Amino acid sequence: LLVGFFVGLSSGAGVIISQFYGAKHFRNISQAVHTSIALALAGGFVLTILGIICSKPMMIATKTPADILQPSLVYLNIYFTGMIPLFVYNMGSSILRAVGDSRRPLYILIAGCLTNIVFDLLFVAVFKWGVAGAAWATILSEVESAVIVMIILMKTREPYRFEWKHLAFTGNMLREIVRIGFPAGIQSILYTI
Repeated sequence: LLVGFFVGLSSGAGVIISQFYGAKHFRNISQAVHTSIALALAGGFVLTILGIICSKPMMIATKTPADILQPSLVYLNIYFTGMIPLFVYNMGSSILRAVGDSRRPLYILIAGCLTNIVFDLLFVAVFKWGVAGAAWATILSEVESAVIVMIILMKTREPYRFEWKHLAFTGNMLREIVRIGFPAGIQSILYTI
């Protein structure tokens, strides 16, 4: 539910960036890209903390059976440590799609899925790590996807190039991203509910 909300929110960044890209407002593209990545990092950090703190109360509230409560908590606590790379991948993919590149986000997703499968087999079937192994396989695939999308954004010579030194929130960009992305985030939550 929470991840779906952020994915919806990242669509707001995509809309803003695509508008600036089409209008050739290169300075605004850069500000929007850097604000979007800052939002992904901050949102991922906050959700990591909230997720770890709220995992047990959420499981109890949803009446998780006692025999699977502990393994579920293990999985969720590991899963929530991967929020930053998950959010960075989703935001980076949204940026790439906004400038007309829908192929590379798909390839990154395929690579992440294959990595997840390989590590699932390795960690669960070979190392016998059980639920924790499945969670770590997911985290590693998310890290891989985030690293690849960031490398693409940092190596491009296009106006949507990402540079760490410019990472910052630009107030008006953040407001526009939230204004456009918030309804999509709510829509995602409603589907989940």
